[in-house]
Amino acid sequence: MHFVSQIVASTVFAMGLCVIGGCDDGSSEQSESVLPRKQVKNAPVLNGANLNGFTLNGFTLNGFTLNGFTLNGFTLNGFTLNGFTLNGTEFNGTQWIDGAPQPIGGSGLIGSRLSLLHDEHVYVLFFDDIYLDVNNPAGDVYLYDIRVYDVDNDLMAPLCTVNGQPAPAIPLSNHWDMQTGDRIDDPAAVTFACQGGALAKCVNWGYRPWATAEYCDPEFGTCMQISLADHHQACTRMVRADYCGDGVPHTVDGTVIDAFDHMSPAIQAQATQDNPMWGIEAEWGPEGARCVGTSLRLQHLTELGIPFTPPACLPDLEAPDCGSLAPSRGALVADSYCGAFGEDPKSCF
Repeated sequence: MHFVSQIVASTVFAMGLCVIGGCDDGSSEQSESVLPRKQVKNAPVLNGANLNGFTLNGFTLNGFTLNGFTLNGFTLNGFTLNGFTLNGTEFNGTQWIDGAPQPIGGSGLIGSRLSLLHDEHVYVLFFDDIYLDVNNPAGDVYLYDIRVYDVDNDLMAPLCTVNGQPAPAIPLSNHWDMQTGDRIDDPAAVTFACQGGALAKCVNWGYRPWATAEYCDPEFGTCMQISLADHHQACTRMVRADYCGDGVPHTVDGTVIDAFDHMSPAIQAQATQDNPMWGIEAEWGPEGARCVGTSLRLQHLTELGIPFTPPACLPDLEAPDCGSLAPSRGALVADSYCGAFGEDPKSCF
């Protein structure tokens, strides 16, 4: 197993969108009274432009892949840990003590260290705390408080930060192209998804890529268990308003959307369908929007004076019934957006 965490020097998209979840570009003028509830189940949810991000050596980092890193090994209390697998978000392995194998995993890995070697530079990940996310109703999402030590420069920093404060990470199988946003299926890879980024948000919203959920076909009435891996990927496109599926976001942190899906029962149910201030933005698949409505977050970019290039795919995606999640379109999730959010956010709630 090799570990993939997206790392690069702090950057800003050409359109002016800050790529790190703690920037809150779109929410600086909102009062506490109009912010949605932190619990995202069946309620409007916050989104942002970044896919993932963490910190190292005092810099905000995003996008660099740890491909090519050599693992010097997991250790815990001086003992080497072997045979690691990632089951959902829980690492499991074996610790050899006095010549006898002892299974270990979950919170038992608190205090463990993972050494990485890259271009003759040594980094050590310190797993300071591992705990179940009490806000996730499925009860299978582990959060990891991790610090990174740069041995050569004698510097220590949190792996993830939100608003300048340390934040937990969620380990996910596979890795993601930080330019296109595409998921790259590689069972030997692990990505640490930082809270505040789209990868982690979509887990928090219930689209756990390792899990399954029931879907009932409305035409034939048949029900089946399906993987949520593509729902998670479609959710990352939705969070970032990546309409064309080319990795270009069209949103700012702090913007509010209402996400929903067609699972049975829905993982996220639409909460604003009876509110005339809200209109359908789009239906989403793993490759981007499958159709668009009339209430796009592009309006908010215009209100903020953020320049952008209109997505070239939009004219081909207009559909009067967008939001119905018609099976023929193959969309997995959808969202609505309040057109008054930028000028009169209180009216949206």
